[in-house]
Amino acid sequence: MQINSKKVVLVLVDGPSDVSTVINGFTNYYQDKFINVRVYPLRFDITFPNKSSNITDNFVLNKVTEVIKQACNKYKFRKADIINVVEIIDIDGVYINDSLIEEHSNLDHCVYYEDKIEVNNKEFFVRRNKIKRDNIDKLVHTKNVYDGLPYEIYFFATNLEHYFYNKLNCEDSEKEDLSLRKADAYKQNPEQFLSELKEFKTTNSEYIESWREIENIHDKLSRLNNLWIFFEKKIDIFIWFFISIKELDNLIKVVFIKYLISQLNSLTLLCYYVSKYIRMYNNKEMWSFYLVDWMEVLW
Repeated sequence: MQINSKKVVLVLVDGPSDVSTVINGFTNYYQDKFINVRVYPLRFDITFPNKSSNITDNFVLNKVTEVIKQACNKYKFRKADIINVVEIIDIDGVYINDSLIEEHSNLDHCVYYEDKIEVNNKEFFVRRNKIKRDNIDKLVHTKNVYDGLPYEIYFFATNLEHYFYNKLNCEDSEKEDLSLRKADAYKQNPEQFLSELKEFKTTNSEYIESWREIENIHDKLSRLNNLWIFFEKKIDIFIWFFISIKELDNLIKVVFIKYLISQLNSLTLLCYYVSKYIRMYNNKEMWSFYLVDWMEVLW
């Protein structure tokens, strides 16, 4: 379904295969709500900087802002068009006990098992896990990024392939093949994606508590997700209302708004709804866009 609204939910994922797996689920969820979905692959681990990166307290938040700018440029939309940023990451065994990380010098990459991780440099891997945990925790407690955009982060554990296919160590080519098959299945049956998210879900349905749940599993590589929580939430009626107004024909919009105001008998209640929207989302660019549009109609 082609949606004419410029409003966008931006979904950030680790790589191209992740795009194929999740895009139909998000698109189907938003298609009747006048909202576009853009899924952008990072192609790098945002929670663990490379050797050339300047690590600071705001490193991971700066990287999120950088990625959003790249997505805006690629998909040709503005920051003001974004109503929500959703990031999906792999846990990658960062919460497992250090004692379950085994060093094998002959390995050229880490190998995941249900009850341990084999690596070629344990000291480096333990440090990596600590840095990733700290950055994930920072992102979990971040409500807004890039000067006011609403932000949430969700996980698959140990990774997306582990969750959907019970495979821990897929090569890139296998990931791509599996994801394309999933994309076809979800296109044929859009509800299948949401159904599969509930197969191995966190027992906690609260956002922060779901993260506490995975953080407290130290003796194995758990097969869980908390993305299901996102789809259980109801889209705020005020977001839907304002976006829906944008989709109405100009004449219908004028009649509708003037009728609404006549029923209100004053602008008091209208101002209340606008101020509620402002308080809830703290996004000056977004609410000013809608407010100006309303004023143009009224006058």
